[in-house]
Amino acid sequence: MKWLKGMGGAILAAGAMFLAAMAIASAKRQKDSADKWKNQAVTDAEADVTGNIVTAKAALSQAKLHDQKARDAKEKARKRLDNIGKRDETMAGVVSGWRSSRVRDTP
Repeated sequence: MKWLKGMGGAILAAGAMFLAAMAIASAKRQKDSADKWKNQAVTDAEADVTGNIVTAKAALSQAKLHDQKARDAKEKARKRLDNIGKRDETMAGVVSGWRSSRVRDTP
């Protein structure tokens, strides 16, 4: 019976880590989308054509929106990882490695 409880705990921890990984992937996709919109804004603004200025402003607005979504997704991922670390001491070491290498911005 004890091994069954241990197995259930491991399955729950694995599920929580999977959800955290999905949140991290979501943050990455949002950041990539924001970067794409920023590049579009810069390209259009540099063309210096009246019509493109309007398009550039719209693209920059989209970039800001996606940047905010990326920040929100990153914060959600951090919270999930913190919760995993608080619930299970053995997972805390793994989670701290994830927090430092995948969630935080690195130059």
